[in-house]
Amino acid sequence: MAENVFVLKLKDDLDVVGEVERFCEKEHIKYGVLLGAVGKLKEFEVVAFRERGVIEKKFFREAHELNSVSGKIQWLGGKYTSHINVAVGEKSFRSINGQLMRGKAAGDLELTIRKVDLGKIIEA
Repeated sequence: MAENVFVLKLKDDLDVVGEVERFCEKEHIKYGVLLGAVGKLKEFEVVAFRERGVIEKKFFREAHELNSVSGKIQWLGGKYTSHINVAVGEKSFRSINGQLMRGKAAGDLELTIRKVDLGKIIEA
């Protein structure tokens, strides 16, 4: 099982979504899940889906601590697509939550990715 778990270390200023997708392509990961992360994001945009189809989008320039990450990366329609959910902390101890649309590593950022065996995905 452990051979299917990877830690992707991103250096300062690297594009998080793009690097995750490039890593999955390099490692031939057709379906992967994000298990966790340690580090900070900067220059990032998150989208939150509110009630009745309302979508809220916000951009943050300054660095924020990444408290939680979850999501998936998959090979679909001839390209990699990702759905990455984040929770980042503000100085006021409030949390910003949403789908990460874009963002850069602020300093070192480590993401833990698990490769999923497509044969083990069960649809109900």
